[in-house]
Amino acid sequence: MVDFRRIIWTMLLLLLGNLGSGGWASKPPALSQDPLATEVTTPNQKHLTKYRNRNYNFCFEYPASWGIYQGFDGNGVSLYPLPKPQSTSQPTIGVGGSVGQPSERGRANLQTLKEDFESRLQAMRAGPDPAINLKVLNSEITTMRGLPTIVSTVEFDRGTPMQEWALKQILIHTGDDAVTYHLSLSCCPEDLLALGRAFNEVVIGRFVS
Repeated sequence: MVDFRRIIWTMLLLLLGNLGSGGWASKPPALSQDPLATEVTTPNQKHLTKYRNRNYNFCFEYPASWGIYQGFDGNGVSLYPLPKPQSTSQPTIGVGGSVGQPSERGRANLQTLKEDFESRLQAMRAGPDPAINLKVLNSEITTMRGLPTIVSTVEFDRGTPMQEWALKQILIHTGDDAVTYHLSLSCCPEDLLALGRAFNEVVIGRFVS
């Protein structure tokens, strides 16, 4: 059985450690000719593999037995256990970055953290596979390593046949709203207690300043 507590701990420790050390700039670095993301097996941890994102300068480790899907734009990654179960509601951890989007207040302004959060909810409700009966169970505006952050939990129905989903998400904005970093955990509601407990202990209990 995959030790989700250890994985979430490791990912957040590395991700948020980068925040504290200034590893994430207010703007993403210029793209290089190197691959946008690389996988490197660490010598001292043979069962873990390192993912490094060159667009947004973050990295984390995950079990080598997990599947990995990288978006075509190189801005993030989704991880899932292997072999893939028959159920389509397997837990998924996603990590990525994105540049600030124009605000409805005018293209000269970027979305604030709250506007970003609301626009993501709207996007979930739209599209070819919309989230139905979406409910925000909790949403907290706080800070992480001095940066504006929203920690939230939502539930919704999606898919064919329709299934229940739970999503825990952390959105972190740079001070100028130019970049958003996001880490999410999606799973069945019945798995949220066990997985969410580790998520809360690491993120909210240890890294909220």
